[in-house]
Amino acid sequence: MSLFRGLFVRPDATRGTTPVEARKSLAGMFHRLAAGGPRAGLLAPAQVVGTAGWTYSVPAVPMLLARGAADGVVLAGNDGALPVPTDPAPATGSRIDIVYAIHHDVDQADVDSAMVVAVAIGIPSGTPVAPSIPAGAMELARATVPSTASNTLGATISQTAPYTGLAGADIVAPFGLSAFATRIPDPPDGLRVYSTTEAVTYVRSGGTWVPAFRAVRPFADVIAEAPQSMANGTETEMTYASAVENVGGMWSDAVGVRGRLTASVAGIYEVTYTSSFAAPSTAAGSRIVVVRKNGATHRSWAPNSIVSGQAASEVYTFPMRLAAGDYISVNQYQSSGAALNTHNQSYPRLSAVLIG
Repeated sequence: MSLFRGLFVRPDATRGTTPVEARKSLAGMFHRLAAGGPRAGLLAPAQVVGTAGWTYSVPAVPMLLARGAADGVVLAGNDGALPVPTDPAPATGSRIDIVYAIHHDVDQADVDSAMVVAVAIGIPSGTPVAPSIPAGAMELARATVPSTASNTLGATISQTAPYTGLAGADIVAPFGLSAFATRIPDPPDGLRVYSTTEAVTYVRSGGTWVPAFRAVRPFADVIAEAPQSMANGTETEMTYASAVENVGGMWSDAVGVRGRLTASVAGIYEVTYTSSFAAPSTAAGSRIVVVRKNGATHRSWAPNSIVSGQAASEVYTFPMRLAAGDYISVNQYQSSGAALNTHNQSYPRLSAVLIG
């Protein structure tokens, strides 16, 4: 362990700041890995895309490159769309291309000290394997190129670049929590990442990602607009005609899913349901409300009482923990002895809002 000279210090009789010392000083301005080394990555959202030829297009983006803790960091990037050439499609099978960035350094036995963005081209196969990239390079994207592709627009491109940011500031990530494991690797506790796709700030705590702040809380409130018939002795899924609120796109009026509210982000939701049973001609049988999560029964209730000639409508509120993509639906059951409608003045209504 030794001290190293800082940036922009005039040489004395012995020496001034070396390039490595300058890079080490620069590294102190950016986030670090839990293991202690510099966190390489993009400093702004960017996507590698295909083109009408055999090149990939890398947009203007600043990036932080690192070969390890002993070498500090290189702050580099490009200031405009950069075409990066690759080979035409293979004759058979498919291959994997990796688009990467690296800053050469003659002090580390490189042929020059150029900033380079290039493509590592894999071997075609029926089950292609990703090629390796040079030591110290940072992967930006990888593409699967099938034999049928006529240009890189025909390749399937996955954005794989890691992200970083200034120490003490949130890392801005254009992807959701599911991608953090590979694109925000080795996170120390206390690291904060803002997901632009989820509008959520996550903080690393106790070895896991915890939501710290949500700019937008998913919220849906949907209602039926006409009576719905319920067959005797069987459950009937309630469907809805319109949304009073639909923040986060939790509800869709597409056929087959009109009875569902789908969680756009993981968390605890407060769910409220207003049941609706028309006035029966007899008090016989039972009335049951069944809440389902992903089609499986989550909980159920029976209205307090059934009175002949009197409609029944009750409000139920309860919490539900949902993963992103989980959906809520509600079935109503009645066994009055004949088909029964929902009430024509108090239609079924379902709402859910993220609370934590």
